[in-house]
Amino acid sequence: ADYAEAARRWGRIPAIRTAGQGYRDASMYWIGRTHEQRGDAEGALELYEQLGHAVGIARIADFRARLHTSRGEYAAAEPLYRRALELRRAAGDRAGVANAEIELGALYQAQHDFDRALAQYQRGVMLLDELGERRSLSYALLRLANVHNARGEFGAALDAARAMAAVMNVASAPEPPNE
Repeated sequence: ADYAEAARRWGRIPAIRTAGQGYRDASMYWIGRTHEQRGDAEGALELYEQLGHAVGIARIADFRARLHTSRGEYAAAEPLYRRALELRRAAGDRAGVANAEIELGALYQAQHDFDRALAQYQRGVMLLDELGERRSLSYALLRLANVHNARGEFGAALDAARAMAAVMNVASAPEPPNE
């Protein structure tokens, strides 16, 4: 089936009712996700804004910000990253907040603003560690190690790399057998 047919079908399927969302809103959300997966940020954003779906709007802001960052358009990227961060905070999406902090750190790192990058990464690392988000934490620690290295702080870079390795070992360790 093509995209138009898939979107039409999503609109007809009764969605699982979630707290505070009727079938129509849940269907609109999934149509928005379909737009998002097809790369149609505008179509997804329109639906998310109709629904007031902060996390969906934040995902689109992140997507646009990463696009601007990849083009070196840092001034255009920063307000989008900040919007995503605030939307995630307002929605209570703590893992999303942590990842938004990391995205801002990456933006500052790309601009060689290592002081601001370091501050963003440290906030993200603390929150990811608190949440137990091991895989995201290992990535954030790698970014942190890179910033320390760029600043000539080789001991701190090595400490962050060691912490990353320890997190990766825990994250990839097999579960012990039940006895």
